[in-house]
Amino acid sequence: DNGHNPTNNGHGINISTKSYVSVIGAVEGSQPRIRVTGCSDAGVYLYGLCHHIQIFGLEIDNNGDGYRDGQSDESITPYMDDGIYTNFSSKTEETPVVEIAHCKIHDNYQDQITLAAGRGKKEFGRFLVHHNEIYNINDDGIETGDSQGIDIYNNVFHTLVTNGGNGHPDGIQTAGGYQRIWNNTFYDFFNPDKVSNAYILCSYRNSVGQPESHIMVYNNLIYHNNPVQEGNYIRGIEFTKGNGNVSGISDVYIANNTIIGTPFHGLSVVVGDSIPGENVSNINVYNNLIVNCQRLKNTEPALTINSKNCSTGSIESNAHIKFDYNIIYAGEEGSCIVTEEKEKKIYYKTNEDWVNETGCNKNVSGNPDPLLTPDYRLGEGSPAIDIGIKLTQLFDYDIVGNPRSSKWDIGAYEK
Repeated sequence: DNGHNPTNNGHGINISTKSYVSVIGAVEGSQPRIRVTGCSDAGVYLYGLCHHIQIFGLEIDNNGDGYRDGQSDESITPYMDDGIYTNFSSKTEETPVVEIAHCKIHDNYQDQITLAAGRGKKEFGRFLVHHNEIYNINDDGIETGDSQGIDIYNNVFHTLVTNGGNGHPDGIQTAGGYQRIWNNTFYDFFNPDKVSNAYILCSYRNSVGQPESHIMVYNNLIYHNNPVQEGNYIRGIEFTKGNGNVSGISDVYIANNTIIGTPFHGLSVVVGDSIPGENVSNINVYNNLIVNCQRLKNTEPALTINSKNCSTGSIESNAHIKFDYNIIYAGEEGSCIVTEEKEKKIYYKTNEDWVNETGCNKNVSGNPDPLLTPDYRLGEGSPAIDIGIKLTQLFDYDIVGNPRSSKWDIGAYEK
C-alpha cells in the first residue's frame, strides 16, 4: 500500500541456500495478494543448494532495469533482469527443488522465469511450473538452461512487448532431458518490432557429450490470430538440438498438440546432422493437429523435418523417428506441405506424397478439414475424432482434464 512502497534496489525476494520455504500470496482461484515490482534486479532470486521452495500466488512484474546489458565486467552476474531467476546447485538431490504456481508474471525486463540449476538428477518433477499466467513477454516466457527435470503445465502464455531486453522471444525455451511440457495454452505472440522464434522451443543439449532422453510435449494449444509480416518467423513447436556436444537423443513424444495459424511452420523436428543414427531412437510424433500454418508463405512447409543420419517412418516401422496420425490442413491461408531434409530438401505437397515416398503418417487419409469450433475444439463430424493412437502409457486426459476415450481424438481436446 502507499505506506510501504518498495525501494528500486536489488531483488524483491532473495532465498539463498535455504529449503522448505514457502512464499504464498494467494491460493488457487484467488487473485495474488503479494506483488513484487520495480526491483532493479530479478524480482525473485533463488540461489544455491535449495529444495522444496514454493512461490505461490504472487504478481511479479516490471523487474530488472537492463543495467547489465552490454557490460563487460565479469564480476557482474548476467541475466538477472528476470521476473524469477534461479541459480540452484546441481548437487541438489531432493525433489521438488522449486514449485512456482498460480502467479501472474509479466513485463519483466528479460525472461519472465529463468530456471538454471546445472544439470542435476535424471528424473521428472524436479521443477514444477503450473497454473501461471505469463504475459507481456520481452524475451522468453520460461527459459531453463540445461536443467533436467522440468515440468511445465497448465499455464497460459500470451502477448509480446518491447519495453525490455533484447532477444528472440519464445514462449518456452528448454534444454536437457527429463522434461515435460503439457496442457499449456499459447496465443498471440506478435509484435512488429520483434523477431519471434517459437511458442515452444524444446531443445536437447549439454556440454559434456552425453545423450539426452525422456522429453514429452503434449496436449498444448497454440493459436496465432495476429497479422503476419516478413521477418516474424513465428513457429508453433520446434524440437531441435541446441548448442553443445550432446551425443544422442531417445524417448521423445510430441503428441496431441493443436497448432493453429502460425506465420511460419507449425511443427519442426530436427534430429540428425551431428548425431549418428545409431544414437537416435524412439522419437515419436503422433496425434498432432496442424491447421492454417505457414501463413507467411503458403508454398512452404507447415511441417519440417531434418532427419540426416536418421530414418523416418510410420508407427509400425522400425524407423528412428516415427510420424503418424497427424492431420495437416492448409486452411484459408496456410499450407499442408511437409519437407524432409537429408542430403537435400524434399517437398511432399500432400499427405499421400508423404505416405507413398516415406511410409510416414500412413494411418491418416488425405489432408482433411478438422472442422474446428471457434475455441479450437473438434466440431461435429470432424475427421479427427476417434482416429488417433492411444498413448495411455504416457497420459490419458486432454488439455482441460477430460479423460481420453477408448478411441483417441487427434489434437489437444477430446470430443
